[in-house]
Amino acid sequence: MRLSIILPVAALLAAISTPCLADPYIKTTRPGLDDAHPNYDRTWLTMAEPSAVIIEPGDAAPDFSYQVESGEWLKLHEILEHGSVLLVFVPSDPELRTLESERDSLLRVGIIPVAVFDRRSNSTVALAHRLGLGFPVIADPTGSIASQFNLIGPPTVRARPGWFVLDRSGRVRALNRRGLPPGGYVHLACDALDIASPDATASASSRQR
Repeated sequence: MRLSIILPVAALLAAISTPCLADPYIKTTRPGLDDAHPNYDRTWLTMAEPSAVIIEPGDAAPDFSYQVESGEWLKLHEILEHGSVLLVFVPSDPELRTLESERDSLLRVGIIPVAVFDRRSNSTVALAHRLGLGFPVIADPTGSIASQFNLIGPPTVRARPGWFVLDRSGRVRALNRRGLPPGGYVHLACDALDIASPDATASASSRQR
């Protein structure tokens, strides 16, 4: 089953391909499950998503689908063509603010932060605008994506917080299903991808002067 998603891919890719990576790119795209409009394309309701399997480091991430504002269907691998991905699930407001504060540093080293929420489209949009988020957000009210990443289970049968670092080939390089860190997303993702963090690069440059 496909799902309701808000993912500003067109603006995201434009931001990645230009020097200014800090520009906000939140846009409403896919109609929500709770939205009733006679002109919405509902063929996605009969389209299959990847089956849920146990995802571990080294495995290929599920290539889930999403629809952009133009109505075009895209997949996760089309984001990965432009960089690695830090995928976080159901972050709290403080965790979102922390991720937003590290967004530019992540983008500078080619890592795209993406947040997935267990709420409807309109609620996800409102949250993104209220917090002034400048990175892609995904509404997953049915838990389809969370299920593919093994983040749904007892006792609530709802998505639980977790994070995954995906390299550009779509391989999971690191993950944690026990929650989100209080901060340090840049170092976490750089360590997982075995690349130098911006701080380390800056320190090395200073020593050479």
